[in-house]
Amino acid sequence: MKGLAGKIVLVTGATGLIGGAIARRFAAEGATVAVASRQKKKALNWIESVGNESASRLVPVELDLASAASIRDAIEHLGATIGWPDVVIANASRREDLSRPMNELMHADFGRLFETDVGGHYLCARHWAESLREGHKASLIFLSSIYAEAGVDHSLYSPAMSPAPPQYAAVKAGVDGLVRYLAALWGSRGVRVNAVVAGGVRSAARQPEDFAARYARKTMLGRMAEPEEIAGVVAFLASDDATYITGECLKVDGGFCAW
Repeated sequence: MKGLAGKIVLVTGATGLIGGAIARRFAAEGATVAVASRQKKKALNWIESVGNESASRLVPVELDLASAASIRDAIEHLGATIGWPDVVIANASRREDLSRPMNELMHADFGRLFETDVGGHYLCARHWAESLREGHKASLIFLSSIYAEAGVDHSLYSPAMSPAPPQYAAVKAGVDGLVRYLAALWGSRGVRVNAVVAGGVRSAARQPEDFAARYARKTMLGRMAEPEEIAGVVAFLASDDATYITGECLKVDGGFCAW
């Protein structure tokens, strides 16, 4: 991908299914990647598991999006060690409590998710962007979801599975709004802000085969995404092949939302 070699990239939630694919892709493109996790040891263990030549370009960093101090310290540490990030991938999402039954949801369930996915990433992006040197062309990419735009088809889920809950859909819609706001705010400074609106990503460890088959029938391509397919579009948006794209929430969903 054009222009990614030598870049410094911060990926939040980098040890997860999609985040890990994103971190590996940027490292393979020759970027130095800050692998952010709430627990530095988790990031270290994940990097050790990569086990190829690009692992040398992966750097662990402790980052808790629920803590303004942690956000500030993590970015300042990167600036003082590997350099100020050229690209920030706002991928992390709080997974706790997403399986809580709808009739038990309270204010706090919405607040905790918003605090990390939107508020935490905003604070992270603001601290990063405010300290970019003048003329530094940079890119901020959020991970959003089709459920920011499409209703949840509950018939896809068996009784043993938990569908995407309402707070998840609401918060991801908030992410899309934040993308457009920040793109307008920072465009004159050369900071591009976009989102990848991801469809369902296959995870054999978490998804039964019958669910994957039902979901596949909802897409035009007849299958779920592979995490590497999401990572490829993230890399494109960060690359020099996308220098005139900003304020875009780009669906990567196999046609799920286009029926």
